[in-house]
Amino acid sequence: MPELPEVETVCKYLNLFVLNKTIVDVKIYEKKILKNIEFNQFKEKIKNQTITKIIRKGKYIIFLLTKSTLVSHLRMEGKYFYYLNEELLKFNKHKMIAFYFSHNDILVYSDTRKFGTMHFFLDHNFLNKNPLKKLGIEPFDKNFNAQYLESNWKNKRRAIKTTLLEQNVIAGIGNIYADEILFLSKIHPLSVTNKLTLYDLKKLVLATKIILRKAIKNNGTTIKSFYSFQEKFKGNFQFKLKVYHRNNQKCFDCNFLIKKIKLNNRSSHFCNNCQILKR
Repeated sequence: MPELPEVETVCKYLNLFVLNKTIVDVKIYEKKILKNIEFNQFKEKIKNQTITKIIRKGKYIIFLLTKSTLVSHLRMEGKYFYYLNEELLKFNKHKMIAFYFSHNDILVYSDTRKFGTMHFFLDHNFLNKNPLKKLGIEPFDKNFNAQYLESNWKNKRRAIKTTLLEQNVIAGIGNIYADEILFLSKIHPLSVTNKLTLYDLKKLVLATKIILRKAIKNNGTTIKSFYSFQEKFKGNFQFKLKVYHRNNQKCFDCNFLIKKIKLNNRSSHFCNNCQILKR
């Protein structure tokens, strides 16, 4: 699933290709992508609106239109394709919805698993409505600090790796970056959340910002979520991972072998020597 850095990267490229474009038509291939509006009403309301801004909140892509807001979630396999005309559209076997612009170019949302979602709002008051109103703070928010985590996690007895993946306190962190953040923090993924000290939480906050900024700078880990008519965009952070997908390889810091375990059906990678377990 694309995480914060991948979604940030997709927003960057969407802004390059479709910002200030006017939607003149919409075709839908999978009606279930629209979660809070019927397609006929959606088509009527979105036509002739211009995309004025594209931003990210957590793992959501937000298209701010002239009067309305479209909120998109890529889920596991969602991708955006930008085409100059309809010629290539017929080769896209997994398209769910297509937006046609005034110069005959097209933005297509495609999803092999068909899990992607879109919510449409008739105004710009999207932060106070589902699904965004339940999201926690952004990792780059000025209020994201150790005290904030201590206050929100004081009763949490889950493993810290599991807690990091919950979106209601920190928005945008997924499996890859949780592993990398915990390694840089030197915190074991099985550590009980409310056993972490304020010093541990300070390290966690700093590591979160460092890892996510580096990942964004490198276009994410495996950015396969946006394709233009002439090129693909790949993430280079995959070449900078310290623990994720490095099971049985030597730790870069101590030469112990990286371990892999299953935690709530998600893989977790860590160094049992470098990362301290607190229970």
